[in-house]
Amino acid sequence: MMATRVLVSMLLLAATSAVAQTVEHIEIKGAHALITVPEPWNGSLFLYAHGYTSDERSLAPIPDEIGQATPVLWPGLLGLVPDGYAWAITTFRSTGWDVKDAIKDVENLRRYFAKKYGKQTEMWHGIDLTMNVRPQGGLFFGGGLSTGRLTTDNCEIVAKLPETTPLTPAAFCHVQEPWLTQFKAIASYIVPKVDVQVSGTLQSVPGPPLQANFVVTNAVASPSLGRALSGGAANVTVPILSPTEMYGDRRNQIDMRLAKVFRLDRMRLTAGIDIANLTNASPVLTQSAAYATWLRPQSILTARFAKLSVQLNF
Repeated sequence: MMATRVLVSMLLLAATSAVAQTVEHIEIKGAHALITVPEPWNGSLFLYAHGYTSDERSLAPIPDEIGQATPVLWPGLLGLVPDGYAWAITTFRSTGWDVKDAIKDVENLRRYFAKKYGKQTEMWHGIDLTMNVRPQGGLFFGGGLSTGRLTTDNCEIVAKLPETTPLTPAAFCHVQEPWLTQFKAIASYIVPKVDVQVSGTLQSVPGPPLQANFVVTNAVASPSLGRALSGGAANVTVPILSPTEMYGDRRNQIDMRLAKVFRLDRMRLTAGIDIANLTNASPVLTQSAAYATWLRPQSILTARFAKLSVQLNF
């Protein structure tokens, strides 16, 4: 119990910043730029490059309220930026079709942002294999194997701006998945003389990462923080598990189809039956992440069912 209290107290320090944003005006090699970093910040950047314009007004410094800028510079796209994203925009150093300089201006802005606010990396190491086999006799087989792991790191951002990243506690800033493997296959065979097609699919997919969240009320958090939660918040949600610490049930599913072809002069009638989840597997797909109801199943794989179909081609 003591370990849980210590962990919660540590994470609360990174999860109680006030709702605000940082606005920065800069000039890089003659190009004006505007950077906005929200609080809380999810560590991601939306970098916008505007299109062609000959309007010299677009070269002026960008106002704090982007809506007051020339429409060519920011044509109403602010609403497309998801919540939690930082965003940055440059005027470019000149107007017209100077694509080379425009690319340099955008890259200069990206490098400036990464140097000041920290760099975030996301790398996947693994291997993918696929195959298709079509021997004679109406037989087909195909499949694929994918194995690898994802590594994300935004520790630079957390170290430089801990107040803007409460959604990523320092303990979870470097996350590396275990090696995860998935396999999928499909096969079909047409039985000669009787025109019956037998086909099926197999998939084996890793379970989803599990989450465990503890909702801390203001009354519980205040003694350890020495103050009330910022922004007048009534509570704060604290993640207890690392995003890759535990995984749910692996999903193994087999689907089959049987179809018979009837040839009627110039017409062809196909009658079939599809059977989903042939083995009636029941892995848990989603489950509760709340502290009080942790791991309570919320959805499972749909039970085995069959579907009849008839198709007429003429």
